[in-house]
Amino acid sequence: MEKLTILRASFLAIALVFLLPACEFLDAMGGDCASLQQQLNDAKAREGALYDSIQTEGAFSMALVFNQETVNKMFRAATEWKYEADLGIASIVVQLPLIQLEGVNDCKDCVIFDIPLTAKIMGLGTLDASAAFAFPIESRTFGTEKTAIYANLRDAKILKLAANGREMPQIAIQPITELLKIYLRDQLGLVHLFDVAAWELGDNNVKLLAGAPRVNSKERTLTFGMYSNLIMSLSTSVQWDEHFPPDAEMALHIHPELIRAIIARMLHEGHIDRNVQLVGDGSAGSETSASSGFSVTMGSMNADVFPAGDYFNMGFRLWKTDTGCGYMDIAAGIKLSVSDEKFTFGIGDIKVVGSAGSGTLYAVLINTLTSTPFFQQVLSFSNITVNFNEISVPTDDGGMRKAPMGSQKFILSLSGDGISLYLNFLDL
Repeated sequence: MEKLTILRASFLAIALVFLLPACEFLDAMGGDCASLQQQLNDAKAREGALYDSIQTEGAFSMALVFNQETVNKMFRAATEWKYEADLGIASIVVQLPLIQLEGVNDCKDCVIFDIPLTAKIMGLGTLDASAAFAFPIESRTFGTEKTAIYANLRDAKILKLAANGREMPQIAIQPITELLKIYLRDQLGLVHLFDVAAWELGDNNVKLLAGAPRVNSKERTLTFGMYSNLIMSLSTSVQWDEHFPPDAEMALHIHPELIRAIIARMLHEGHIDRNVQLVGDGSAGSETSASSGFSVTMGSMNADVFPAGDYFNMGFRLWKTDTGCGYMDIAAGIKLSVSDEKFTFGIGDIKVVGSAGSGTLYAVLINTLTSTPFFQQVLSFSNITVNFNEISVPTDDGGMRKAPMGSQKFILSLSGDGISLYLNFLDL
């Protein structure tokens, strides 16, 4: 029955195409062929546009969030933790420090550095002590190639010094503080935690840079807003539930507009084939027939078409400007799942939400869109986006290596405001 309906629609479309010239055909259905062609050209010209530079302020389309345990893992991997110093009247042995992701009132974007130590003070003997310093986590950009994240221990400020749970006597504070400052400034200095590299996507023209870090004291997390050179219609930053799951090490939050903008850019660069054939086998290399060939651009998306939390919504417009003119507006509801340690987009549902001219006649064939090279390429680049893996960490020989991430401990959620993925590092 379905095949018969498709055949009838196809025969009707072909018959009308041959009965009326192209422009008269659309005019008869309330359209204008010349105007439609110009609209298509304009849409292609706008699609996937890039800024010349990246401003790391304002609304951001993606966020990287690390919990306290992960920041400490990176810190320990980035430097050595053995230090002894002697000033004569005082000596210290520094043990493994701990970063506390807590805000500091008079130090913007600072975190707390707790240092256990053993101190020998002339006249006081040996004390088991602890020192708390505040220091900033900083991001530094290198063109549009990468953002490097550092712990700036050169600017560390002493908060307190205690022994056996009590404040140290004044006679001990100054010499120990001086030793610790030397340790932090000269022995550690600027500790390179990790890099976020340029996105290797398409022609490598899509870039992301991390903005200033933000400390969430309640959740003990460190957030970096990621800013892109893609031109997007962001009204607000990506949104997510601030609660950080205990089993996760890192979170990746993506604004739906970022994925749509990446798909638009891939259409612009030719990595996604705009030419769609709704009738036929849809295989790569098959010719597009005059009766069923469309050109695709990104379309507007009505977030109410598919329920939030179940689908990621994406919109397309299929244009026909040659033999019989018209268009169809398509809403695609795409599901996100996890398999083989990766997040994967797949087909959820697809609907025609608007049409004009000959596009109305082909609405019955829309389910064949999902088997075309175009749609498979859309899914492929969507998958690359949510499996962002451009974080690298220092190596012992002074180089950098990628820190692969997996989804053994994962949580994902979808909404109109963002896609949240909670991950773990595989070998950090």
